[in-house]
Amino acid sequence: MIFHHPGHILNNTSNFHSRDIIYPFDYSATRIYWSTEEIGKRCSYHCSIDVKNEVPLFKLSYQKQGKTEELENPCLDSLWKEILNSVAELRTKEPDILNLHVKFHPGTFLHGLTERTVLRIIEGLPGSDKLEGYTFCYGRIETVTLEHLVPFNPSQSARTEKYTKHTKRFACAVKFDFLVIS
Repeated sequence: MIFHHPGHILNNTSNFHSRDIIYPFDYSATRIYWSTEEIGKRCSYHCSIDVKNEVPLFKLSYQKQGKTEELENPCLDSLWKEILNSVAELRTKEPDILNLHVKFHPGTFLHGLTERTVLRIIEGLPGSDKLEGYTFCYGRIETVTLEHLVPFNPSQSARTEKYTKHTKRFACAVKFDFLVIS
């Protein structure tokens, strides 16, 4: 899986999270999974989450016969079920290949929302602490305030810190925007 953007948490509605999963608006990732056209080939499925009528709209786009296919569905499992059924049907035609059991591949996993690192990043997004009814897997993350700042060391070395008596030490903060991996 290739993680692109964690998205944003919408706090004004409970439609964007359940007890176990957070569906961040503007989430973006790419899942590399079996192709629906040819056995043994892989395909890149671009996964994203949008908003339609204050409900999450799950989107999936991929290449099929040279054209970009786009699927949209408010139900994540139904969105991936079409892909999984195509792959399973293709695999049943070959006797030497293992069958794909669709019921063991949930849409939340294939969309990347239950990957451990992605889940950790999503739980650390601003506004995640205000989600009612969500059970955190990694605990609530403290937000960085002025009391948590690390003093700035101009020499960048702890060994020489005692020799820098005459230099002023200012507090510095590192602001993390979003992790983008591509």
